[in-house]
Amino acid sequence: MIMFMAEFNLKQLLAFIEESPEKSIPKSILIKEINNIRETFKHHVELAVKWIKYSFLAGVFYNLGVVAYIIYNFFENQESMLPKLYIMDIFVSIIFLAGLQKKSRLCAFILLMYFILSNLIHINYQGLNIANILLSMILILFYILGIIGTFIYHKYKDYI
Repeated sequence: MIMFMAEFNLKQLLAFIEESPEKSIPKSILIKEINNIRETFKHHVELAVKWIKYSFLAGVFYNLGVVAYIIYNFFENQESMLPKLYIMDIFVSIIFLAGLQKKSRLCAFILLMYFILSNLIHINYQGLNIANILLSMILILFYILGIIGTFIYHKYKDYI
């Protein structure tokens, strides 16, 4: 019975209840199944919101680390193009993080692509470093969670 109900989306199921004859399936059972499905969807949306929040916080902490690096670089009086790239990196990433906070699928995807492109540029200037690679892989995982979270959120938000 549950597998049968899971193949319907909620709107189709509600239409099915209205059109079904009284003898086929009792409405109380159908309403109970709808409530179970609605609770499942609510759980999916709550999980998606958590993933989006974790992705957002990972981006904020990354940007705070970049700000600390810029300040450190400023006091070292190093004349290079790297701090200018990091400043641009912060502004662009803040824009996409704001979109991620609004649960935008496009901003979440662009944030991941921009982060990867930005890291490739920074690797070109700084060279490979195991700590940077590890941090980048962790942040990429969080950004992927953000993308998945936005898609799950938009899939189930109308059903709760």
